[in-house]
Amino acid sequence: MKVFGTIYPFIETDETSLKYGRHVANFEFIKYLLLKSSFDEYHLFCLNVNHFNMTKKILLKELDSGKQKEKIRLFLYNHLIDQIKTSEYYIFHLGGWGYFFPGLVYLRNTYAKNKFPITGIIHSLNGIETKYHALKIYAAPVLPYDTIICSSKAGERVIQKIFKEIESDYTLANIRKIHNVKTEIIPLGFDDMYLNSYEKHECRQRLGLPLNSVVLLTLNRFSPHTKADLSPLFKTFQRLITNINDVPIQIIIAGAGRENEIDFIKQVLSECNLKNHVRIISNFKSELKPILYGAADIYISVSDNLQETFGISVV
Repeated sequence: MKVFGTIYPFIETDETSLKYGRHVANFEFIKYLLLKSSFDEYHLFCLNVNHFNMTKKILLKELDSGKQKEKIRLFLYNHLIDQIKTSEYYIFHLGGWGYFFPGLVYLRNTYAKNKFPITGIIHSLNGIETKYHALKIYAAPVLPYDTIICSSKAGERVIQKIFKEIESDYTLANIRKIHNVKTEIIPLGFDDMYLNSYEKHECRQRLGLPLNSVVLLTLNRFSPHTKADLSPLFKTFQRLITNINDVPIQIIIAGAGRENEIDFIKQVLSECNLKNHVRIISNFKSELKPILYGAADIYISVSDNLQETFGISVV
């Protein structure tokens, strides 16, 4: 029997907007894994009763196939050791690479009859947190097939650099490494609904945009703290519109955000005299995304966060 296992099963929130990139990437992964893969069973270990109930509710909502639902088995975290002892797992894949990876390696090596590979995917790489997780994994008794999945070459270079720094640290000379953890690059995927073809004029008519304008689109979270401060971008727009008089320019600022974040954007737009050129589309349904992309001539990917490794919106 081919059994897939995971801890904290890729569902961290019951918000349908799924604003954070990690939430989107992990949720889409588990949804399509359940719909498209050929495992005989999926063992999802939840952290507590509330997380168990939330995961169950969302998966029942998202999966139409009764056949796939029958393959899902939800467990609480405290059943993990018993299941490792009695089940023969094909793989354990984690929605992150640091929190559960080292401990799961230990439990697998201690209790599993047949040693299964353990993999985990990186997301943002925060400086202090990244080194802490890398140290734990470096000290863990990994096996040759345990792997950290990186979504980009840049992310892989960061991970490998940190492991080399740890390896050369004299304070770790007493750690005898048999195997070093591997890294592999697998780019992020995206929902195939974005492959649907839409005519530009149809998208613009639906959004009420001028057909003869050059449309610029930025689509991301409205959060100066976790994504980007849009003020420098608005200053650039201001200069652009001032210097180009013969081409009508329309700018779409689209994304998810709290009321105070949206109010801040409106305030900056007013200060930059951009109200007549900018359209804010906030907290919309995912089905509108292909229409927004289809209406645009230019897409602007905005992030001033140094821990970014890759952007789903770029894909």
